[in-house]
Parts: sequence; C-alpha cells; structure tokens
Amino acid sequence: STLMAAKAGKLALKRRYERAASIAPFYTGGPLTVSRDGSRLACKCAGEVKLLDAATGAIVATIAADAEDITALALSPNGQELVTAGRDMMVKTWDVQTQKKIRSWKSGHGNSFVQQLAYDETGTLVAGGCSDAMVRVWDAGRGFATHSLSGHNALITSLAFGPTPRSDPNKLILYSGADDGEVRVWALASKTCKGVLKGHDSAVTTLALHHETQTLVTGGRDRVVGVWDLDTMCIVNSLPIYDVIEGLAIMEAAAGAADDDAALEKVKKRKKGKGVQGGAGAEQQARGNMQRADLEVVTAGANGQLKRWLVGSGKCVVSEPERAGTVGYMALLHAVARPDVAQEALLVAVTIEHTLLFFHANTLEIQKQMVGYNDEVVDVAFACTEPAILAVCTNSDHLRLFDTTSQSCRLLYGHTNIILAVDCHCSLGLVATSSKDRLVRIWHVETGACVGLGEGHVDAVGAIAWGQRSGGVCASGSNDQSIKIWNTSKLAERAKRGVFGSGKEEVAEVAVVRGWKAHDKDINSIALSPNEAMVVSGSQDRTVKLWQVETGALTMTCKGHKRGVWCVKFSPVDKVVASASADASVKLWGIADGACLKTFQGHEGSVLKVVFVSSGMQLLTSGSDGLLKLWTIKTCECVDSFDHHEDKVWALAAAPGDDSIVATGGGDGLVNLWSDTTGQLEDEARVDSEERLALEQELSNALRAKDVRKAALLALRLQHPARLLLVIKDVLMGIDAEAVLKDVAAALDLQQLAQSLEYLRDWNTTGRNGAAAQALLQAILLTWPAHQLEKVPEMKTLVDALLPYTQRHLQRLEDSLQRSYMLDFTLHAMQSSLGGDDGDSGDLEGHADSGHLIADMLPWSIDAPSSRSTAPVHDDGA
Repeated sequence: STLMAAKAGKLALKRRYERAASIAPFYTGGPLTVSRDGSRLACKCAGEVKLLDAATGAIVATIAADAEDITALALSPNGQELVTAGRDMMVKTWDVQTQKKIRSWKSGHGNSFVQQLAYDETGTLVAGGCSDAMVRVWDAGRGFATHSLSGHNALITSLAFGPTPRSDPNKLILYSGADDGEVRVWALASKTCKGVLKGHDSAVTTLALHHETQTLVTGGRDRVVGVWDLDTMCIVNSLPIYDVIEGLAIMEAAAGAADDDAALEKVKKRKKGKGVQGGAGAEQQARGNMQRADLEVVTAGANGQLKRWLVGSGKCVVSEPERAGTVGYMALLHAVARPDVAQEALLVAVTIEHTLLFFHANTLEIQKQMVGYNDEVVDVAFACTEPAILAVCTNSDHLRLFDTTSQSCRLLYGHTNIILAVDCHCSLGLVATSSKDRLVRIWHVETGACVGLGEGHVDAVGAIAWGQRSGGVCASGSNDQSIKIWNTSKLAERAKRGVFGSGKEEVAEVAVVRGWKAHDKDINSIALSPNEAMVVSGSQDRTVKLWQVETGALTMTCKGHKRGVWCVKFSPVDKVVASASADASVKLWGIADGACLKTFQGHEGSVLKVVFVSSGMQLLTSGSDGLLKLWTIKTCECVDSFDHHEDKVWALAAAPGDDSIVATGGGDGLVNLWSDTTGQLEDEARVDSEERLALEQELSNALRAKDVRKAALLALRLQHPARLLLVIKDVLMGIDAEAVLKDVAAALDLQQLAQSLEYLRDWNTTGRNGAAAQALLQAILLTWPAHQLEKVPEMKTLVDALLPYTQRHLQRLEDSLQRSYMLDFTLHAMQSSLGGDDGDSGDLEGHADSGHLIADMLPWSIDAPSSRSTAPVHDDGA
C-alpha cells in the first residue's frame, strides 16, 4: 500500500526540518526582577540575563553580562535599561532594546561587590548593597557615585527607595535591610541615617512600602513580618508568620470600609467626654490606623505556600491551595495593578527548583507555571497534538507537561526518583512513565492526576512503550533485565468513557499480564508493534530481540551491533525493526529472519534515538554529537543534518499521525520543536528556478545587444563565472577595452567585488585565462580605492593567491618579449645576406615591430625586459 501511494504521488520524501519553536532555559537561580508595568521579567541564566515576555513566556532578548557571576540586577522604571553587578566588582548598565552595554563603573573599594540593586522611581539613581556592608548610590546616567553610606555591621540583604517627593525631589529616602535584622532609613539629601528600625532577630530579606499610609513592611528569616509607621519610625504591628519569609508584597484590601467605621465608632466612644480637641486627635489617629489596617500582605517562604494576611489583625485571610510536590519559595515578584492602563496586578513566586508560578493576586490560585531550567532532558513524547503538549522527563522525579504555545508547564508529582522514560496515547489522553523508583505510573493529561500504578520490577525501569492500536497493553523494560506486559485495558476504557476528571481520581493498580527475563544486561529501549502482537527490546548486551506478546516467547535475536543498543522502533508499515546503537550506527532488521537489511552510518558518536517518518520510508536519528539527521531508507543516504543542540540529544519523538512535527531534547536542557519545511523548500526552488530562467533570458539579450555592463552584472548574479569570462574575452577583442572594463568595475557593489575577485583567483591559475583575469584586475585596481578594497572579506587571502600566478604570467611574457628581439635580429641578418637595398628597409622595420605585439597582450605597456616596475603587482605585494 505504501508503494502504491508513493506511485500515486501522495507520499513525498522529506528534505528539510527547521526549528519552529524551542523551550529554552531562562533561569538557573540567583537574582531576577520584574518591570514596573509587569510586562517583562529579567532572569539570570548562567552568565547571561534573559528578558521574558510575562504574558507569553517567550525570550525576547538575551544580554551577555560578561561577568564571572551575576549577583544582582534591576530594571529601570521605564523598562529601557538594565543594571547588573557581579563578582568582577563592576556595575554595568545595558540598553534593553539593543542588548549593548551603555556604561560601567567599579562597585567599590578593594574586593567589594554588589549583592543588591534598586532603582529609584525616576530611574536616575541606582542603589547598591555591597559586600563590605556599605550602601552606595550612583548616578545611573553618568555612572559616578553620589553617596557612600556606612553604618551597617552586616551584609546588606534588601534595598528599597521611597517615593520621590514632588515638592523637593532631593529629599529622597532610601531603606536598607541587613543580615543582623536592622533596617536603616537614609536621608540622601543630608547623607545621614535618619533612623534605625530594630524589630527582627535575623536577616531582613524583603522590604515593601505603601506611600499613602506611610507604612513600611519588612519580612525576615525570623518568621516575623514587621509593620512600621514611617512618621514615628516605630513598629505598629508584628505578625507571626511561622515561615521563613523570602518575599512579600503589599496589597490593598478589596473591602474594608465596614471594619473601618466600626473601629472609628469604638474610638469615639472610648474618647467621649475627654474634650473636643482630644477626641478629634484620637479620631484622626484612628482613621490613620484604619487606613493602614486595610492593607494586606502576601508572604512567600520556605514552606512553599503563599498566604495573605491582614496587616491590622494579623489574620490569614487567603492561603494558596494545597498542591502536590510543594517546594520552598526563594523570592516573590510583584507589579502593582494600574487601572488607568488596564494593567492587572502581577504576582510571581519563584521556587528553589527555578520554577516561576504566576498567581491570581486575590485568590492566590495558580494561573501559569514556567520552568526556568530543565537540566538534562532524558525523554520526550507528545501528550497532545492540538494544542501541542509535550511530556518531558528531566533529571527529576516529576513529569513536566509543556504547552508549547504559551511556554506554560504543569508539574506532575508521584514518582520518588528520576523518571527515565515516557510514552503517550494521545487519543486517550494518557501518559505512561517509568522511573528509577521501579514503578510504572499512568497519568491523565487533562487533570494531571495519577490514575494507574504498576509494581513488579526490582530495579530501575528504563524503558516504557504503549500499544497505540487499542491502548490496552503496555510494555516495560528494566535494569533487572526483564520485560513486563501490563494490562491497561480498564484505564483505556475509562478514558474513552470520559470518567477521568469527574472528581478525585483514585490510583488503580495496573496488573502484570506476564513477565520474563529477556537480556543479560540493562534494557535500554522497548517498542510494541503496530498490531500489538510483538514487542522488541534493545539492551546493553548489544542484541535486539523480538518477542510474542501473548506468550512471551522469543521470536528472533538480531546480532551485529558492536556496542549497546540505545533505541529500537517498529516500522509503521513494513516488517522491519530499526535499532540505534552506541557504535554510531543504525541498522534495519527483518522480522522474518532477523537479517540485517541496511546499515546507516554518519553520526560521530552514539546514536541515541531513532524514529520512522514519511510512512516508513525515512528515518530520523539523534546522537551524542548533538545532531538530528534525516535518512532515506532506499538509498541509505543522509538527506540533511540539523544542528540546534549543544549537547547529546537524548530525546526524539514525532507527533502521532503527523511526523511533520518533531520534538527533541538534549543534555543542554533545550527542547526543540521542528517543522517539516520541504514544501516551502520546493516552493523556494521553483521560484528561484523561474527567476533564474528570466535572468538567463536577460543575459542572452544583453549579450546580443553588446551591453557588456549589464551582461557582466547578470553573470555575477547568476553565479556563472564561465559566462563572465566569455564576456571579458569578448571585450578584450574589441576596441577601448580598458574603458569598458573600468565601467564594469565601477558598477560592482562590495559583495559583487568579492565575488569577482574570487573568480579572478581561479582564472589566474591558468595561462589560457590569465590575460582576461589580469585585465579585469587592472580595471578593479584603477577604479576602487585601497580603503574600499580593504573591506572585502578575506582580501589578504585573495591577494596571496593572486600574487604568485601574476608574477609567473609577467615572467613568461617578458621571456617571450626577449625572444622576439632575437627574431628581429635574425630577420635583419637574412636581409643582409640576401643583399637587400635601402628600399626594402621599410618592410623590415615593420617586421622589427612585430615582436612588440607580444607586449600588447598585457593590460599595461612593456618597453623592455627591465620594465617590470611598470606592472601594477609588485614583489612586495602592494
């Protein structure tokens, strides 16, 4: 059927895959920040800073911060500049649009480096908390220090600018928290410490200001939130949080007016009879307290649960819903809501596993998750195609489901050790995983719940395969050298009926139908045939074995690989099996007799994965050399290689029913989505062919019309050096050749000039084409100034190649010229011996000039053998 379809033209071989999207690492731990409008996130990623679109999760820019280790960063209020600091003891500002460095300056004295950075709300000043316990302030626009504030006796752990006073911008206040629990208030106008707030017993990790109520909220690792009145510099309330606080954000309560009125009435009654003045003062104080009491604080800490607290009463009003796999938070980012520009509040919690959780500010429900770093991608499979959802296994105990359109990720917890393999049944919406914890788990994609659990292996389970026809059978291979067949028919039936998702799912036990010892070493890969009647396994014992699913009987053993087998796959249409091995080869085996039908070699290292595409007529392979290769089975030829990974490509999967979409994952933590662009390539080739035909016709017309300039330019555009050579030779046969060639040289652009010089280099190597090459070279040297010729790529290499052959041509012509004078002498001698008279001297003079015809072959004049200095190319290579 495949052959008939191919003959009918319904099947076409693929020629090219291009990367359509990627899930790249953007945060590897350390400092990160959010823009004031909440649209951008700046995250440290190794030695770089990645700028993300908060809505889509796409990386919009990468800034190479060229620091040994980035210790702090901050975005300007308008989001146009980024400031970074590192252990190289430098502070640098960057243009976000161009990703170029604007300026840099030294962070302090000696080995001091900056650990905290903050902009003021105008973006003109940058404050830094340094490792020498100093607080320094710099002019961000000009890069010089404006303040150096001393007073802390411990490391600076938090910084925040107060609002810029509109009446007097110079009266700016800076707040700094230290590792010893102190918070200092700095008046920048007088360069003095305005106050010291002592209310914490441990490091103050976060500061938040509310300007309208003159409130400062501090959070520390002593599990306490302090609420401070900035007018009196006194603590108003101390909230026991029972969590090590790593971040907090101030929120305004949605409703609190009723409580305010009740508190005001209580104060009025308590102050009744004490005089109007006292009552009015108390009423004003009560109103101020009530405004502050309206505030709420969201805290994030080591317990891994966001909580929202009333500042006035210290009551927890909202808690983050419990979820599986809770890990501690290390930071909380907050962008304030702005109704005037329809901006919602942004609340992002950062976990110690480099995951960013986007929360609804009021309900604290998770809206989106983004994983900053995948570590090493071990396996990948398509859990759903519309939209494209990838199930990704990394060096972790949780499964990651990536939505490739929004970069959002769901984490499925259940395994207690690293997940080694994954396979999916898209139509059922189920995913099977195997792990080092010796378990097989079945997951429901939509709900993220574990609905099935298989126990029976006694060692790590490194391979899993799901039957795609019915979904009622699963096979697994383990390091205990055994294969087990699992009955998943009940789960498949429940998925078809839509039972999953109706309520709290119970984990059903998946029964083992049969199991047997299959290999002498670890089993690396396993696959089920399209009809679910056979199973194939590949092992470190270098063999590929085929088994009957019903009986577990061994059907065939395929031997031929010199090293362990990493992957095995059944062809979707033919009775063959493909195997990928650490011996850098891929082999096709016949199911009937176990014979090796074909061998594909081309990878420079181990071949780690193989899949069939194009209805079984082609193969895609990935290897330890970081390459993805496309092969045609019939010819055993590598059609193309694709390189977008920097490490081993462990994972490779084609979308079910649509192998035009392929996903890969590697040791570089990168997940790439590839799209088949063969149709686009053919369209481009067709358009290019039509364009070339039109240009060929124009070239022919130009040659017939003797339009040398147009013909030469068209020959260059068509990349026809032979046609260009013929044009130049025709010019040399005509009159005024030098002027015509100068006109051609003047019409060249820099790219065409480089192309012409490359053609000259090749022509100049033969004596037959040397004259044409030298003529065009002379025209170029006379037309183009030296400073323009220097811009030609690889100009020195071209000159080095032209020089020796040019000198050889000159020497040959000089020798010919010398021999021509011997001819003149011989003719004169013959005339004398024949007794000629003076009347015949005119004829001999014509013969005497015949030797000089040799010199006319040069584009410059040669009067004598000593006239080498007149040539445009000299021995010194000028």
